[in-house]
Amino acid sequence: MLLTPVLMLCSFTLVTSTIMALSSMSWFTLWISLELNMLSFIPLIFSSNSNMELEASIKYFLVQAFASSMLLFASTCLVMKSFMPATLMNMMIILSLLTKLGSFPCHYWFPYVMQSVNWTTATILATWQKIAPIMALFFLINTHQVMLLIALMNVFIGGLLGMFTSSIRQIMAYSSIAHMGWMMSLMPYNMSIYSVVYLIMYIIMVLPVFYMFMKYNINSITDMKQYSNMKPLTSMSLSLMILSLAGLPPLSGFMPKLMILVILSQFNMMLAFIMVIMSAMSLYFYLNMTMNMVISPLYKMSKEKLHFKSIMSILISFMYLPLILLIYALT
Repeated sequence: MLLTPVLMLCSFTLVTSTIMALSSMSWFTLWISLELNMLSFIPLIFSSNSNMELEASIKYFLVQAFASSMLLFASTCLVMKSFMPATLMNMMIILSLLTKLGSFPCHYWFPYVMQSVNWTTATILATWQKIAPIMALFFLINTHQVMLLIALMNVFIGGLLGMFTSSIRQIMAYSSIAHMGWMMSLMPYNMSIYSVVYLIMYIIMVLPVFYMFMKYNINSITDMKQYSNMKPLTSMSLSLMILSLAGLPPLSGFMPKLMILVILSQFNMMLAFIMVIMSAMSLYFYLNMTMNMVISPLYKMSKEKLHFKSIMSILISFMYLPLILLIYALT
């Protein structure tokens, strides 16, 4: 992506609007921040002026504008104490933020937009664009019991639909939806600070994966098979990063999920058990990606010399494990 002055301005506004949303003290300030965030992200979507990116930008604008309208209407009714029931307005606010996130039940637009944009934009959409709305959910609406159902459905939908696609961008979109379910599972118990830790660790883990996909232009499962024949050491490291997203021990992605399960089991053991079972569906498409890359490199690893960069790329999946253990011990 070539950074023109317009794109640099949009990138700066994108960062600034998210910071404004995190520091907002009223619903109106939050709405303004989310609007600035949306308007600054749209030029980044169609930066290459392709028809698919133009279509994705229109879809993104329509969905986000609808969510912003709901948020403005519901928050105005709450502030003015209108005749509308407060419970209904709270539900509208939750629905508007879930729509902006691409979460169940308003998740349909998210995989299609991810499929239509380039890897740089997809990375921003799956990481940075989720910070403001999900933090608003964490700290403004953190005791609503309906979030339990939404969390479960996110894990279920993300795992189920991810099994039936071969597009890497869509798989990463459904993976993001499933991870959002884990983040939201503690919201009804006023334990959102642990969800914030999970969000930070998810972003740290997923950024190298997106970078590898972008660098080697991996767009489908077939591309991963071809790539494994060319770069066995790097494909092994990418496989470890993907398995870390799956939450397999002893990789770094296991500890955030273990942290959520330990806390969740203190309040609702059945819910924790159901989420573990549902995660098996997500594990299927993670393993489907990694197996296509691991089988060939296993026969070639012994013939290659281990370079420093290759060793570091493999260890990146393990390096955050002590950090998570420290955070968990301190809290």
